Amino acid sequence: MIPSELPERVVYCKKSKKLKRELKFALSEVEALCDQKGELVTRIENLIGLLDSRTNRCEGDERCKRMLDRVNLNPISGLPNHNSLDINLVNFFESNGKNSKSGAIVLLKLDNNFDILSIPKPQKSSVSSWLIHQIGLRLKERIGEGGVLYHIRNDEFLLHIFGVDSAAEFSSFLTKIGQQISKPHIFAGQRIEIGCAMGVTLYPKDGCNKNELLSNTDIALSEARKKNKNYAFFEPRMQDDILRTINTRNSIIQALERNSGEEADRQLYLAFQPIVNVSQMKENEPIIDNIDAEALIRWENPIDGNVPPDAFIPIAEETGIMDVIGKWVLYTAVAQIEEWKWQQIDSRLAINVSPRQFHNNDVIDSIQKIIRQGKVDPEKLQVEITENSFLDDPHDANKKIRRLKDLGIKVAIDDFGIGFSSINYLRQLPVDAIKIDRSFVSDLTASTQNRSIVKAIIAITREMGMINIAEGVETMEQLELLMQLGISTFQGFLFSKALSPDHYTKFYRKFKRNEDT
Repeated sequence: MIPSELPERVVYCKKSKKLKRELKFALSEVEALCDQKGELVTRIENLIGLLDSRTNRCEGDERCKRMLDRVNLNPISGLPNHNSLDINLVNFFESNGKNSKSGAIVLLKLDNNFDILSIPKPQKSSVSSWLIHQIGLRLKERIGEGGVLYHIRNDEFLLHIFGVDSAAEFSSFLTKIGQQISKPHIFAGQRIEIGCAMGVTLYPKDGCNKNELLSNTDIALSEARKKNKNYAFFEPRMQDDILRTINTRNSIIQALERNSGEEADRQLYLAFQPIVNVSQMKENEPIIDNIDAEALIRWENPIDGNVPPDAFIPIAEETGIMDVIGKWVLYTAVAQIEEWKWQQIDSRLAINVSPRQFHNNDVIDSIQKIIRQGKVDPEKLQVEITENSFLDDPHDANKKIRRLKDLGIKVAIDDFGIGFSSINYLRQLPVDAIKIDRSFVSDLTASTQNRSIVKAIIAITREMGMINIAEGVETMEQLELLMQLGISTFQGFLFSKALSPDHYTKFYRKFKRNEDT
């Protein structure tokens, strides 16, 4: 197909070549069937001659050549683009077929985490173009004569490497490519770092044609990015994983649809795990002053039974339906807060907002709208975000958190400590609470390193007026040690698992009776 933006002469050049082939075919037919029609044959021959002369003039035209270069080369890097890739790979495998010598196709995607926040906005476009050009030069230098480099999208390159016999042999080359990309770039005195992920297929093992190899390379790239690896070689089981992901996604969508129908047909529901404030220990028993809760999504699949959140939440996030789930959670949570109000249950309810949701521009507006529709006190809601929600763009996160707080909503950082470097951003973020990740709590009694990390988190966050909540508390020994370190708010199986609404109500009323006595 000829792009519509080609100049008229280039379009004519390509169309004339196609027409010439068709006319030659027609000529052979005419000669075979109509030998006596000499006049018609002569006219067709004359027309082919005319087309030949015009085609030759077009091919020799320098302006025409420049137009073709614009179609086949990326304007930023000057490298062959996706048009060239399609033509070259098709020709390569059509010429060699299954007899092709071994080689590799590498799809390289740049990370979106390079920090150019300190560079003024008017310069960012220039910096991006400069970075892409520099990366192209580095890749070209590393490949040398051993392959062909294509720049197929703004942040994607494709490497066609010749003479690759095994994954083990090729791994060192891929490691060097990653190292070459990650070397810092210096632009106008600014240090810019960028990483990449690569998906790799080997031919003829993983395919012998363009479409099969590119599809498998894309699958391998997704695997590398999902597992936060520098590169991944294609494996057939990855196709099964993709099929499983698609099936799970479709099942989640069906579950969401059923949740809008009769209650008996509903598959998704919220469970509520108590978050308790302990003032002291009395006769080796914790004295609870207050109980709040965290809303946790559950899925009762009619075929697979109870599907754990870590089996479907990452798929929902990856496939783009987490926004829909997140809104359903918020609507359901707000309805529960309203019900607790009438039951005289004075608990604040925490909901999780995924990184994908939090990055949406309209997330705060959606939360505000649902709260107003539910007519609940915003102070009865707490929004929990993970560290990944603010590490990419702390400035945007700061604005959104301040908007939530202006509405009266409390904000907590969930699973804190996994990305320990995020402490540097805390001074910018006006959050109310830090939830210390369960991985630190579980080894707290045995690991002096974990104890030191928890102490540091407590010291820094307390200085900034934040509350510390310890997640995953399961033993009295952990509770006592955490209380000695200065924490008074806890969540974990020591107190309760996640409960249905009715069982949460009973749990809360039992606490109130104990408090009254």
